[in-house]
Amino acid sequence: MRFERVLLVALASQPNRPNAPNVGLGYIAEVAARAGIEHDVLDMLLGYSVDQIKARIRAFEPDLLGFSMMTAHYKKNYELIRDIKSVFLNIPVVVGGAHASTYREQILFDCPEIDFVIVLEGERDTGIDSPMEWTCCV
Repeated sequence: MRFERVLLVALASQPNRPNAPNVGLGYIAEVAARAGIEHDVLDMLLGYSVDQIKARIRAFEPDLLGFSMMTAHYKKNYELIRDIKSVFLNIPVVVGGAHASTYREQILFDCPEIDFVIVLEGERDTGIDSPMEWTCCV
């Protein structure tokens, strides 16, 4: 499966404490750019609400939603993903980041709205010089 339009979202792991930009999504965005994949990145630490993310999904019309998440507030983040997936049923959801690398396939049981889990370095899973393609999930 090849994805042409990817929306990457950094979920707020510590919403009351400013953090550095999500470097992992920066790497994934670079992979997407090199592969000619149209993409956008939203960082919830910058104050985006769920409604604003939904509006961006409607406007951008991605064929893949990618979420980076830490383990802090993971239940709240699962609820956010469930909420988004309930509106955008046909858009596959991939999750990466520290939480995904630690809990791996357990995430698929805990939050069945997630379609793929990328562990460790996501830009390696997608191939730095090749298109973003996933043929299976963890």
